[in-house]
Amino acid sequence: MIDTVTGFQSPLPQKSQIADDQAMMENCHHYCQSFAKNSFTVIRQLLSDGYLCDVELHIGQWQFPCHRLILASFSSYFRSMFTSNMIETTLHHITIHEVDQQAASMLVQYAYNGELAITKDNVQALLETAVLFDVPDVMEACSQFMSNHIDIQNCISIYNFAGFHHLTTLSNYARNYILENFTDVFQSNEIQYLSEDYLIQLLKHSKLNVQNEMQVYSAVKKWINYDYDERKLAAFKLLNHVRFAMIPRQQLILLTKNDDELINLDQHCQHLINQALRFQLYPKKVQNIETKPRESYSGLLYVFSYADVYSHYNTVECFSYKHQKWIIIHDAPKKLMSEDFAVTASEQNLYTLSGNHKTSHIISNQMSCYDVITKSWSAFPSVQTPRLEASICYLNQLLFVIGGYKIDYNRYTRSSRIAESYDTDTGLWTALSPMNEKRFGAGIATMDGLIYIVGGLSYDSSSTINFLNSGEYYNPKDNTWTPIRNMNYHRYKLGLVALNGYLFAIGGKSYDFECGNSFVTNSVERYDPEADEWIEITAMSEKRFAAGVATMGGRIWAIGGKCDEDNALDSAENYDPVSGEWESIPPMCNKGYNLCAISIQHEIFIS
Repeated sequence: MIDTVTGFQSPLPQKSQIADDQAMMENCHHYCQSFAKNSFTVIRQLLSDGYLCDVELHIGQWQFPCHRLILASFSSYFRSMFTSNMIETTLHHITIHEVDQQAASMLVQYAYNGELAITKDNVQALLETAVLFDVPDVMEACSQFMSNHIDIQNCISIYNFAGFHHLTTLSNYARNYILENFTDVFQSNEIQYLSEDYLIQLLKHSKLNVQNEMQVYSAVKKWINYDYDERKLAAFKLLNHVRFAMIPRQQLILLTKNDDELINLDQHCQHLINQALRFQLYPKKVQNIETKPRESYSGLLYVFSYADVYSHYNTVECFSYKHQKWIIIHDAPKKLMSEDFAVTASEQNLYTLSGNHKTSHIISNQMSCYDVITKSWSAFPSVQTPRLEASICYLNQLLFVIGGYKIDYNRYTRSSRIAESYDTDTGLWTALSPMNEKRFGAGIATMDGLIYIVGGLSYDSSSTINFLNSGEYYNPKDNTWTPIRNMNYHRYKLGLVALNGYLFAIGGKSYDFECGNSFVTNSVERYDPEADEWIEITAMSEKRFAAGVATMGGRIWAIGGKCDEDNALDSAENYDPVSGEWESIPPMCNKGYNLCAISIQHEIFIS
């Protein structure tokens, strides 16, 4: 410090500085990083020498001298034993029954050194003992070991074991493994060891990974046959979770005709088949039946995007319902598609109707066919009357092309009432009775052997655009058209699908006649053909027209489209008719509009 008299620095510290230094020395904080390690080294030596041991565990033929404090610190089982009013608090010798000696020995050693060698041979005994002693870190380590080594041969044993010991994480992992690999599991003998309750949990699950519902029925039958006299009593409870409504009608009929012993066990089992058959004919009249496919065979969404003038191929996107993911999977030759093309499908073929080529302005109406089995394209004879924005569908081996518009030599747009069909067996086109009303850009769907077409646009004699809310259906049996009640909204480029005995009109571009403006709508209407009535239901989360719309997995899917004149969408959503709600799914890789969504063999193609 500086002396105020001499101006020189004093060599002696002030009293306050001395006090601060003393306080620092008195308050010095020391931390020993090896304290725990050093302490347990001593404790292990005490255990080895038998010093200060205040309790002796008797397990089977073995005795384990231990320290209560150490046991209580690693196990809540022992902590409760030694800190409660239990008699063990005063005993020196404590016997523990029904515990694996080797596993108990390893856990006692673990309490002192924190090390454990887990193997396939000891993991079950270790986990059982860890559950009894309530040692969470060992329980987690053993559960993870079992998860890492699960396979077809041991998955059910692990599932049963985890459920018995209330190991939720391990139980869920084993259950999900069985769900994902169910077809392999039920072909092995492991399935016989499933309990009735656990099997029901699997059968109820939508994520049960099977190719079709007949595999589920076969698995139930196999499980019962392992102990038929005892397990046949559970037949109805198990079969009640088989989704018979998803089995093709002919296969269901064969089950009844072939005197299947499981189906014919009692009238309740027979009722399940009859109920499914009735649902397939009259879906609205059957209640309390599972009508949704499982995710594994619900399908895929295929999105065919129109190629621009600079690219050589149309991109194709695929959405997996099961994995909730879009990927680009395929390229379709550009010459097979064009602007304003349309798509429909049969059991194994996808049909495309070419429209207007931007570069040549030619309406080709070339028909093409994609075979989903051979994955090959082929050309079909063109329609008799080339036109744009026609509606196409497939019914009873016939391909129908209805409505549309064409441009005459004066460049005037002419709406069309034309309807024609193509016989896929004979290769011939046939002219049908024309519609009652001219329309193009309409929604089309088939239901109960009839073809419904609603909405769209028409041009009158002065080329004035008219938005339509009218609809009609075509009966192929008598070649007639019959009007139905008008929709609540006028809709152009809407989506129309049939599900569970109803028609659903989805989105589109509508028209406000008071303001004289068109607008894109997110509204949805449902049509009941028995009541001839349209009612408005829950709207989509986004406005969209020219979107791809189809049914898959018991839901209605709306993909892409436009939300206004300028902005295309990559978003997608689906509608659950049970909950009455729309749910968003991940967006497509690319934005797109003028998409035609088609369901084919539980797959959906969106063009």
